Amino acid sequence: MPQPYEKVAEFEHPWEEVFRAAQTCIQGFPKMALLVADRATGRVVAFQAVTLRSFGATVVVDIGQVSVGRTRVRVWSAIAGLYDLLGKNKSNVNAILRAIDEELSGATT
Repeated sequence: MPQPYEKVAEFEHPWEEVFRAAQTCIQGFPKMALLVADRATGRVVAFQAVTLRSFGATVVVDIGQVSVGRTRVRVWSAIAGLYDLLGKNKSNVNAILRAIDEELSGATT
């Protein structure tokens, strides 16, 4: 079973903005479907369809307020199947964090 990959980042933005940005970004990824966006827990869950690099992947984004105007985001990805030889988990996590940062910065992707 492949190991999931995770990474944590902090953003100087209010929790609500970061939560909204995470949803928007995930919906913008091709072959990625938003499954859950739970404000009560601060969790966004998505599934990425089968691609040439994996048999699909589950991606979880946990969003928590550190202080007023500062938000922590933990993203992890776990592919289905036996191996992650091509680094799909790491690719998913880095792409989502980059997209959230760009969304919050007002940049177009």
